[in-house]
Amino acid sequence: MSYNPPPLSTAAAVIDIEIDDYSCPTEILYYPSNSPSKQQGNSPPLPPSSSPITLLFIPGNPGLVTFYHPLLSYLSTKTNLTIYGISHSTHSTRPLKNKIPPTHSNNLTTEILHKQNFINSHLSTPLIIISHSIGSYISRRLTSPYAIIKLIEITPFTIFKPDNLLSSIPPKILTLTPKLIIAISEILNPIVTHLIPPSFLKKILNLSGCTSTSEIIKLLKTPSYYKTFLQLGHSEIKTLPTTLSVSSLNSLLSKNDLRQLYVYNDMWCSMSQLEHIRSLRKYGYLEGKIGTEIWEKGRHDFVVRE
Repeated sequence: MSYNPPPLSTAAAVIDIEIDDYSCPTEILYYPSNSPSKQQGNSPPLPPSSSPITLLFIPGNPGLVTFYHPLLSYLSTKTNLTIYGISHSTHSTRPLKNKIPPTHSNNLTTEILHKQNFINSHLSTPLIIISHSIGSYISRRLTSPYAIIKLIEITPFTIFKPDNLLSSIPPKILTLTPKLIIAISEILNPIVTHLIPPSFLKKILNLSGCTSTSEIIKLLKTPSYYKTFLQLGHSEIKTLPTTLSVSSLNSLLSKNDLRQLYVYNDMWCSMSQLEHIRSLRKYGYLEGKIGTEIWEKGRHDFVVRE
């Protein structure tokens, strides 16, 4: 099935959300429902939800939400819901409003706070949350006074347990030398920015099968991006558990209807996790609704490929 989304400019809005002591650029993709929007006094700069239930999308890492425009645009044509897609803090090609303090670290704790602040300040209806990769770990830790009706997880990266030794090597290198890798990336950034022509970068990305070349080139030319991307990746590997907690999963299922989508050959969301969940469900260890499916032709990095 093919889908040609409208231009990104028809959906994008940008707001600033206060995190700690600085204002970080947060990209929001906004898709109104088919219902008339009910504007209220003193409304936030982002249009309010115009449907009784709101769909919130949380990306993986990198957390540039514009990668997901084709998916969210398609969903907006198939549902009658207002849809918001939120980037991770500073995962943006837009300039920073204020300089990030040297003591600040882009990690899972700050991203959970970032999304929670957005829900508290901008959303006022029950939610369906769709998440990708590490976004699923974040979404499981969010709350809403208006209820979270369902969690839908695409290749959920909620435990770190690679299926083989080879796939575990790159993440483990990141955990051993994060400061060195960040320093090297910051040295390489000016080279990518000033010396390598965008046309050459585009050819390399096309050879790798990437289809979101323009967005990735923007990221590669954004100095603040490297550090926040690697910091978040380091936090993921250091924070995520290596085993599935049945009690934690049951606690989640007691409050939420959970749906999960898996793909083959996924180093971040292994098939062993799916097999474990299906075994627990088969023998009655899970207390709540959980649905699992396999996307036969899908990939973990589907947002940058056909």
